[in-house]
Amino acid sequence: MKIMTCRELGGECDLQISASSMSEMALKMETHVTNVHPNIFYDIRSMTPTQRERWEASLHEGWRRAPVSK
Repeated sequence: MKIMTCRELGGECDLQISASSMSEMALKMETHVTNVHPNIFYDIRSMTPTQRERWEASLHEGWRRAPVSK
């Protein structure tokens, strides 16, 4: 399991989200921003393909660097 904050994932708060894979993390983050930060959800959905690729690359790099939780 790894823990990342909403802010580390491109959000606005410091809620910690834990997941065992990047796919799981993305699903949890999507649920969180949909419910708590709908403006962020809209921004993500409005990205151009190039912007989305950069954002996703940033997420994967964040996942790679995130420490494994105990």
